[in-house]
Amino acid sequence: MDTGKCRDIALRYLAASNKTVSEVRKYLVAQGCTDTEIAETLAFLEEFHYVDDEAYCLQYMRNALLRKRRGIAGTKRELSEKGIERNTIEDALCTFVEEENLPEERERAAHAAVTLFRTDNADDKLIAKIARKLVYMGYDKDTVYEVVGRFMRKKETEFDE
Repeated sequence: MDTGKCRDIALRYLAASNKTVSEVRKYLVAQGCTDTEIAETLAFLEEFHYVDDEAYCLQYMRNALLRKRRGIAGTKRELSEKGIERNTIEDALCTFVEEENLPEERERAAHAAVTLFRTDNADDKLIAKIARKLVYMGYDKDTVYEVVGRFMRKKETEFDE
């Protein structure tokens, strides 16, 4: 196989959706491209911004943090699993926070919990369900404890009345 054919394979793969450099590399290896062909293809793709891990991170964060209301810790983990370097993720997060008016993590988690479980009676089962859902959504343990603590205090206040 030559570099042109490897490049065509990569472009067809990218036509469906944006991918990370790591995802494209893995795909090209699976398609039988050599290391030299892959290196040349990735250089071409990066030069013309067909793959750009920082732009990918920003787009992924907009979707995860704003639209899906996911947590920062889980979003960073997911990006790392996609093969993006930690420094690139951190740089993109700093850029994202500067560009977007992102509310405090705990406030976003509390809002997600309230919108997911609108009810007046916060029993132990509901509080445990909220905690599991927030962990699933990618919020870190400190944030989950803080939000669950709010629900527990609310429950105690209602019980005292």
